Amino acid sequence: MTSEQIQARLSKADFTLADIDSKAAELGMNRTEFVLTAVEMLLGFDVVFYNRIKKTAKSLNIPVWLVMQNKLIKRFAEDAAKSKVWGGRKEMLIEFMHTAQGPITGEELFNIIRDMRVKEEEQKLVELLLEREIYRDLSPEDKKVLIRHRRGKTWLESEEYKREQEIKAQIARFNQEHGIVDEPEFDPDEIVTDEELEEWTKDHREE
Repeated sequence: MTSEQIQARLSKADFTLADIDSKAAELGMNRTEFVLTAVEMLLGFDVVFYNRIKKTAKSLNIPVWLVMQNKLIKRFAEDAAKSKVWGGRKEMLIEFMHTAQGPITGEELFNIIRDMRVKEEEQKLVELLLEREIYRDLSPEDKKVLIRHRRGKTWLESEEYKREQEIKAQIARFNQEHGIVDEPEFDPDEIVTDEELEEWTKDHREE
């Protein structure tokens, strides 16, 4: 390995050599180790990742290092909270997945985690909307979300879907037995609850 030197002027920097030496000492390094560690870190960054961090820093008007530090602090704090509530359960750290070629990182890791989280967040949204649907508290956009959900395989295999079909079948049988030709007073894209079925049946019997 050849011995090479790095030279840099600090004329445009907001710090001095004294600042570098002071921070290096805090971290248990000398000046050379400090500089090489910083360079090695930047050399290892994925370009898209670093540009994303810079964009975030610019939008928040804070330095790049603060974006990275606070993002990690947030993650460590969330992990600590889970550990405190759930105990020392082992959780798969998907951000450190390996393949035969080594650790996954960069855009490949970003896309894997994003797609996983999208599915999780979609499920949370659907659960919330299904609960709100009972009280008929849905916007047109909310209804579109549920329509898309119900057309998917997950919904068709769910217990909620099976129960909804049972209730609709009961309504159809009731209509046939009592000669009711009008359409049921339910939105076909909504869940029909047991309470709604009972109320609807009672009203039509009184008629």
